[in-house]
Amino acid sequence: MLKIITILITALLVLTNCKNKSTAFEQTNNSLQNELDVFKPFYLLGHRELNSNDFDHFIRQMLDSLAVPALSIAIINGSDVVFHKNYGYKNLNDSTAVDTNTIFEAASISKAFFTYAVMILKDNGEIELDKPLYEYLPFEAIADDPRSKEITARMVLTHRTGLPNWRTGQLKFDADPGTKHTYSGEAFEYLGSVVEKIKKKNLNALLDSMLIKKFAMNHSSFVENEMTRKHMSTGHEGQVPTGRNHSTEAHPAFGLMTNAEDFAKFLSMAYTTPIFKEMCVKQVNVDSSQSVGLGLFSRETSFGPKFYHSGNNGNRFTGRFEVYPDEKFGFVFFTNSGKEEYIIEEFWKYLGL
Repeated sequence: MLKIITILITALLVLTNCKNKSTAFEQTNNSLQNELDVFKPFYLLGHRELNSNDFDHFIRQMLDSLAVPALSIAIINGSDVVFHKNYGYKNLNDSTAVDTNTIFEAASISKAFFTYAVMILKDNGEIELDKPLYEYLPFEAIADDPRSKEITARMVLTHRTGLPNWRTGQLKFDADPGTKHTYSGEAFEYLGSVVEKIKKKNLNALLDSMLIKKFAMNHSSFVENEMTRKHMSTGHEGQVPTGRNHSTEAHPAFGLMTNAEDFAKFLSMAYTTPIFKEMCVKQVNVDSSQSVGLGLFSRETSFGPKFYHSGNNGNRFTGRFEVYPDEKFGFVFFTNSGKEEYIIEEFWKYLGL
């Protein structure tokens, strides 16, 4: 019996040693793969090639010089997300570091994301862009003003409803519908309610099924849930943490919570589609150099037209995405600070714009 027990123990030790060696081998392979990924080349505008290590060095230097708490950034080449990484701290009070799962408020970039869903409904014949929205659902806050019956989805998506960005007190028109570019979150919130009425479905559930799950955005949501509570970063003004949204309902004007990897998954697959291309068609000039399409903006550059949207939730969270179809290039970044305008200036220089 003792001999049998000895043989069994010996066999168990051999198997354990083999498993440990196998685990060590797998870890070594993973480490080597990570190193290869770091040095994997990709291209910027003008098809300027560089490796991830050089780009990582640029990002770290920029964040240090601008004192940015955290940044989530991704690069798109063609239909591939070729670089994505989160840097910095979720909360400077306790120096909680970000990780690959950390998420940020997308702020007004939510509008472009929501617009893509509206355009799907348009293609399905479920909403007409030029039909007065009151025929679907009256806008109760301004129902006593006859101009409310003139608002269309196209006016909302091109910011020509005449409504202010956000109301202070009673909601009132700043201009007649269709006459002036007036950037309006209020209008997008109204269109969100119209979409709910048309689909007879909660907007969060609708956007989750139409976009978030479709594009495998596993760290994205419009409402507070277990995932957002675990992975959400904290907004900052300067170096001072100032909190974040805890919304239990979807806000199409500002409510998306996501990170660069997730949003780049959507953007990399969406920007070559007929729907996105229709969104890019110029509807009206905002000024001498900027135009607005459906849910996004455009400018001409030396690398062809670029289509973009930025976001700012109270200077606590900011971000931006840009795509350059002629170059098959795009990027997106989010930060838990109000420093988008400084980051984009440095990034444009790096891109050669």
